[in-house]
Amino acid sequence: MRLDLKLRHPALPGEMWICPEAQEIILQYRQAGWFSREAGGILMGYRRGEHIDIQRASAPMSKDIRRRHGFERLDPGHQALADRCWEASGGTVLYLGEWHTHPCPTPHPSSIDRTEWTKLTTTHQTPLTFIIGGTRDWYIECGTASWVIPMY
Repeated sequence: MRLDLKLRHPALPGEMWICPEAQEIILQYRQAGWFSREAGGILMGYRRGEHIDIQRASAPMSKDIRRRHGFERLDPGHQALADRCWEASGGTVLYLGEWHTHPCPTPHPSSIDRTEWTKLTTTHQTPLTFIIGGTRDWYIECGTASWVIPMY
């Protein structure tokens, strides 16, 4: 059984926690096979003062575009899920960022990732979290903090 993943970084004032359920969604779509396609979704959870608590990750949906080397989150179901979580929590469960996979052991953001992340961060006042799940490791970024961690 997985435990909360707890991360600290000198560039962040608080901690980041990723709950087991969110970890499992991302791990479920690891690109282990030669023909597996990239997957992705959104991250939802809480901001508790200076801490980020990722409680949920949406899975890829039918209208998303998934290629071997590319993912486009197009399905409106991601936004509908975020809206439902926000309403059910009385406005405490928030959109915290995005996740997707890469077909390599140790992923790093591509120029396309950087361009998309820049677009997203300009519309939010608080730092967003981005996770890229590789076949062995994860790349995680929040503001100026980043980690590469093993996730097997």
